[in-house]
Amino acid sequence: VKWFFERINKLAEEFQPQGVIFVGISRLAKFDANKMITVADMTDEQELLYYDAWVREYDVTYPLAIGGYQEDALIDAWASQVIPAVTVVGKDGKVFYVRTGKNPEHMDALRDMILKALAK
Repeated sequence: VKWFFERINKLAEEFQPQGVIFVGISRLAKFDANKMITVADMTDEQELLYYDAWVREYDVTYPLAIGGYQEDALIDAWASQVIPAVTVVGKDGKVFYVRTGKNPEHMDALRDMILKALAK
């Protein structure tokens, strides 16, 4: 996980001067990240504390959009059922590229697609 976020942070930093915005998208899941279990009575506020810790631990430099536990328009529109997934949205607001995975070749492909989206 740390390897993935180090690379995403690096890409966000590299492309920020060109106006590229990175946003992490996730959904509340009533998940206790310390015990690695689902907790049925966990409050949203309690779970958001894990996101705060995660941002600090992995030095996430871009904003996070956290959707609700139930159906959420943001999550339904942009989030994947596969984690991690990356969606590049072009200047026109349309999806330009979607990729799942976190291997080095996935990061290289993501960088290439960002460059192509910028050139379009």
